[in-house]
Amino acid sequence: MKFSAQIGIWTDYEHIEREGVAEVITKAGETGVDGIEIFSQHLAYYHDRPTDLATELAAAGLDLSGVYFNVDYEDADEYVEEAEQLAKTLAAVDGDYLIVGAGPDLDDDVTPTTADFEAMADMLNRIAARSGFHGIGTVIHPHRGQLVETPEHLESLLAAGLNREAVGLCPHATHQFAVGADPYTIYEDHADWVRYLHVSDATENADGELMGEGVLDQHRLHDPLFEAGYDGWVVVEGRTDHTTTAEYVDHALAYVRDEFAGTGRE
Repeated sequence: MKFSAQIGIWTDYEHIEREGVAEVITKAGETGVDGIEIFSQHLAYYHDRPTDLATELAAAGLDLSGVYFNVDYEDADEYVEEAEQLAKTLAAVDGDYLIVGAGPDLDDDVTPTTADFEAMADMLNRIAARSGFHGIGTVIHPHRGQLVETPEHLESLLAAGLNREAVGLCPHATHQFAVGADPYTIYEDHADWVRYLHVSDATENADGELMGEGVLDQHRLHDPLFEAGYDGWVVVEGRTDHTTTAEYVDHALAYVRDEFAGTGRE
């Protein structure tokens, strides 16, 4: 497997300009990861000159594991077009995945309908077709506060027509834990569907914590994936306030390597 770090573990990432993205890429390269995951607004800086991004990645010794992309099915056509542009730029720098957020932000008192899940499934299928044309994989990322945040929501999305062969799964248990859902169900029920993986840990209050030092049972989460043969990107996400980003990443890499050493897991 290969290790990546999401740009979000560095502070002020949402407001990073193009020069700042290059700086974070350099910092990530110093941590020992193999790749970096950035956000769609960051990749957009490079649409006109992808060779600049390729040069910055090469200088840091990194691959672009993926680009995270928030969507809203109410503007599906717009997001499908944006996804294709992201996929083109990803392909130009030999990137791997488009990680699609789980739909629009929803208030706690809003109950999603079958029509919501059908619209989301249709948009994801269209995005996957466009990105796949350029050789880029698409994964859905169940996320707290969005349309698909619990195991039940994920099942509703599948029932609504999501093409499981075209759209992979990127789980991250802290989102389910944060909303009071079972954080293990998605891993246990869909181990063979996972194509891209975010890892972190959490405190009882759902704050970030060092891997293996929080309340999540990392083996219960990840053993099903590795037993199913998962050998893809492992992306360090989250962070804590009591370590630097570099220390946080170093600890996560050492933890995963130590705890999940074995066939296909070094």
